[in-house]
Amino acid sequence: MRKRTAVLFGTAVMAAVLLCGCNKGSDGSSAAVDSSVSDGESEGIADELFKEIGRATLAQSADFHEDIAGTVGDHIYYSSNLFEGRGYSSAEEKEMLKYLEEVDATLDEDLYITGHTTWSETGEHKFYGRQYINGAVAANVFYVTDWDNPSPNIVYAADSSPSSPLSDLDTSKAISPEVLFATVKEEAEKNSDKLGGYYSDKGVYGTYLLSYDPTMGGLVYDFRVNEYSQVVFNAKTGELVYENFWDGAIDD
Repeated sequence: MRKRTAVLFGTAVMAAVLLCGCNKGSDGSSAAVDSSVSDGESEGIADELFKEIGRATLAQSADFHEDIAGTVGDHIYYSSNLFEGRGYSSAEEKEMLKYLEEVDATLDEDLYITGHTTWSETGEHKFYGRQYINGAVAANVFYVTDWDNPSPNIVYAADSSPSSPLSDLDTSKAISPEVLFATVKEEAEKNSDKLGGYYSDKGVYGTYLLSYDPTMGGLVYDFRVNEYSQVVFNAKTGELVYENFWDGAIDD
């Protein structure tokens, strides 16, 4: 299996894959963490991971960025949506990273974390994710924290997943996403009146993911453009397969 190295990119929003009652939250490679490490050692690891959040904001050199803001241990990759714009304190972010470290030590498969919530009464963590395999996100395979289990965990959400976890995925023939940037900008410029207020200040920008999405025909590059728009390409041929431009306004 092709393993992904840590990538410190990302500045956009991805929606949560599941909804729940919560007080505060988002929708949605370092060494493996030994579950036997002491609290002091674990805090040190969390501090180092926390620094990556700040460094991620300095790693932007193009209009579009892969929406992988960082990694935790050997198996966890997370979206910029996990922390960016959420208003968490540094202590809260470190606590979330420590939780993910403990989860990573229990995993033998890769996960892509899309978001987080906390239960208002107890402060318990709940993370949302999808399967991550050979550098691609399985769009229809969801994972979530089981609140009935007091130990840190993220498990396959069988009742909410349209698809079962993939046993393998060939991503070797995926083209480079950079060759699609010009087309994304061209399509967006054609629909600039639908891109919302930030367009006038920032132009066209966004994030992308290599995804396996059966509803889109298989392996795709999914671009989230500006705040609310989406452009999707076949990842092997570069063919445009879907686009939707929206400024976020809801008509009464």
